Amino acid sequence: MSILINVVTPSVSWLMSDGRATNKLTGEVVSESLQKFESLNSRLYVGYIGSFELAKASLNYLREQLHGELPDLTVERVVSCLSPIMKMERSDTSFQVQFLVTGISDHSTMISAHISNEGEVSWQIPTKKIFKTKILCNSIFEDINLETFILRESACGLPPEAAIRNGMSKVIEAYSLRDKTVNNTTFFQAIR
Repeated sequence: MSILINVVTPSVSWLMSDGRATNKLTGEVVSESLQKFESLNSRLYVGYIGSFELAKASLNYLREQLHGELPDLTVERVVSCLSPIMKMERSDTSFQVQFLVTGISDHSTMISAHISNEGEVSWQIPTKKIFKTKILCNSIFEDINLETFILRESACGLPPEAAIRNGMSKVIEAYSLRDKTVNNTTFFQAIR
């Protein structure tokens, strides 16, 4: 799997992914239209890159464990369950996955958290003046800057949400020109 992008402010979080899924062992493209994020409730989403099978198994286990809590889940609660799953020893270490959990926090504002393949957590906590961004991808290109794309779109007079969406799309387009695991099919979600 290839790319997942997040922009989060205290009141809204946006997710965008491409649609390409490839077989890690053969490099064969197995799907051109795979959305890489799922809803746990209307204000909480989990995105992923890496092994689709491991991501789905982890999310299914999470849903089973938190079934009664699903309507009231927060980012912190999901992270507290997913992080230990990622820290468990795996017999096949070639299957790797990273998660991005975004949505409502314990404090009723929007936040995001990245969970690495090893279970390490990094938090994206925005302020009123500063939005936070995260790009999860197998390849990172330092010269492709999400904030720059968003500011360029905003300078063209677009409303903030349109500037963010267009900026995210332009990042995916730029990545698709350099990384064969990324395509231009995009999936977008605003979480409020």
